[in-house]
Amino acid sequence: MTLIASNCNSSDTLTRSKYITVYQAPATPTITQAHDTLYCSTNPAYISYQWYFNNTPIPGATDTVFFPAQTGNYNMKVVDTNGCSIAVGINVVGLQSFADYGIAFTLSPNPATDQLILTENKNRGIGNLLFTIFNALGQKLREETITPGGKNIINIANLAS
Repeated sequence: MTLIASNCNSSDTLTRSKYITVYQAPATPTITQAHDTLYCSTNPAYISYQWYFNNTPIPGATDTVFFPAQTGNYNMKVVDTNGCSIAVGINVVGLQSFADYGIAFTLSPNPATDQLILTENKNRGIGNLLFTIFNALGQKLREETITPGGKNIINIANLAS
């Protein structure tokens, strides 16, 4: 690329070759949604991530995984090693809280190594619940049916850290 600069009278022209570097735009990330979780694809060239809600940066939301608290327009802006950025969005609708169904539970211990203990505290006669564990890439690692109103022990010893 060449930069040519001149004054308003077209005199005192300065020409510089190889003065401007143009980088290719970063690869466009992909946002996927699994239930109440948003996942952004990764790329070794990305050096930072930032989630936005309705075009406003969400403080501290700089991971590839995000748990939206309300419906609306969510965007992910990534910056690559050249300082170039690109953003992509997703419209989230129909989020419902466990509380909407009268469900309250505890999950322990934290951190866990061999097992998780899930205790559903308010049995509302809704029947069995499906418990699913996803990794940071949105891949399903484990899924099982749990019984509401009691203690459920979930074996996680064979899952990666």
